[in-house]
Amino acid sequence: MIVDKITDLIGNTPMLKIAPEVHDLPNVNLYAKMEMMNPFGSVKDRIAWSMLKDDIHDIVNNNKLIVENSSGNTSKAMQAIAGTYGASFKLMSAIAKVPEPLDVMRILGAEIEELTQAGSDCFDPNDPNDPQYLIEKFIEQSERPVFFTSQFTNEKNLKAHRETTAPEILTDINRVDWFVGGLGTTGSSRGIIETILERDTHMKTIGVCGAAGELIPGIRSSEQLIEAGFYERKIYNEMITLNAKTSVDYMLDLNQKSGILCGPSSGAQYAAIKQYFTENPAKQKTNVVFIACDRMEWYISYIKKYTIFLV
Repeated sequence: MIVDKITDLIGNTPMLKIAPEVHDLPNVNLYAKMEMMNPFGSVKDRIAWSMLKDDIHDIVNNNKLIVENSSGNTSKAMQAIAGTYGASFKLMSAIAKVPEPLDVMRILGAEIEELTQAGSDCFDPNDPNDPQYLIEKFIEQSERPVFFTSQFTNEKNLKAHRETTAPEILTDINRVDWFVGGLGTTGSSRGIIETILERDTHMKTIGVCGAAGELIPGIRSSEQLIEAGFYERKIYNEMITLNAKTSVDYMLDLNQKSGILCGPSSGAQYAAIKQYFTENPAKQKTNVVFIACDRMEWYISYIKKYTIFLV
């Protein structure tokens, strides 16, 4: 297969069926949507391209600076895309707290402003240190035109998953009984859930977030979640909160027993699946889908905090 642009490789990721002897959940067919196999390594490749593709030529022709607030994966994909078009990208964030994705962005040529003085890493329009507010202030004061993609409020976040990820899942699986999603911007889970429910109206859902004060890269904690612009509590039948150590432990299970070199957010989803279906065994054959969001290599320093053998 030959493609003309690296962005042509975004999407159409495979689905991996996890071996029953690995997950050990009776009557459960467990499928991982392998979003880590996107060209820049994560599910966020889809929304990065979705938010840029319609405007990329205007951005380049008018020398606009692309700006985003991201914990890592969205901005990594944006910088990679910007570089292929000769555009400039700047990350302005207080939520990028793992060093490896930042190092990758620097290697790719990104400008990074870490909002370390910000009083909040949530989204509070009444807080003058809110990252979104600080970005809007930067835009007002910038002499250069700015293109702010704003992944937490941009409808193209949802659109990317409604038009690509969800249809791919529907094509691969003739019936989805449960969908499990880690909640960051909540764009992927909401876009996927709302679309699948149009066909599989019986489908149930689990939303996964970190416990209060817990950092799980790519997933917001319970006290932050309400601030995410796309979050709709009503679309999740169950909500499960987990700590960081549990997420890493179950990530390692997937790494070592299934060869899925995924990161902690995937581990969190897998942990939630194991917890729920252990407490509520499936009485008949049940198809469960979750997202293998990104790659483990981005998080080595984070993983070291929770594993003995890497110390």
